[in-house]
Amino acid sequence: MSERPAATKLCPMCGEEIKAIARKCRFCGEYFDEERVGHSPKSGIWRDGNQLVMTRDAELPYVCIKTNQPADVWLPRSVSWYPRWTLVLLPLGLLVFVIVAGLLRKQAGIRVGLCESRRVGRLWTIGLAWGGIVLGLGMLMVGIISERQQPASLAASLIPLGGVLFFASAIVGVTLPRIVSAAYINEDFIWLNGVHPDYLARFPEFPGVKD
Repeated sequence: MSERPAATKLCPMCGEEIKAIARKCRFCGEYFDEERVGHSPKSGIWRDGNQLVMTRDAELPYVCIKTNQPADVWLPRSVSWYPRWTLVLLPLGLLVFVIVAGLLRKQAGIRVGLCESRRVGRLWTIGLAWGGIVLGLGMLMVGIISERQQPASLAASLIPLGGVLFFASAIVGVTLPRIVSAAYINEDFIWLNGVHPDYLARFPEFPGVKD
């Protein structure tokens, strides 16, 4: 009696279990046939040093991208990139920089897996940052009002403290909750920073180069 063919197989690229008849891994996007003519990557996920490289149509594994633990939720993200040389335009004015960077900016929509602990921690960080912003703004307003109605000593304390708290909280709110950031984006690929090393290790080396 002949053995029945296995219904599933393991992806040689990411190790996830997929259907035996699959021509493409639904986790990492790797093809198993001649879809990649001339060995030029058309779809998939790779590592490039400490960065993750993915095609725009690739689906990341349902694994926490920050801890490499099983994910509990998908988090949609919009990542963007603009050439860093545009920063030299800042001396010409913020408006010039914003216009040029906006024209050259490239964006991509992805979704990443997060574990519950990282999701909750991110929400706490956002909440505390907003609390600091509101408190700092309140201290600034009270200080400004006190400067007109009471001795300047109270205003001299509240205004600088409120300003520091406001801007520090705003910076924390923008940077710390960030899951991943785009190191580079072109028409076909996305390079991401902020990925856990063990998460990266599941993928093969990127066979191409940045254009």
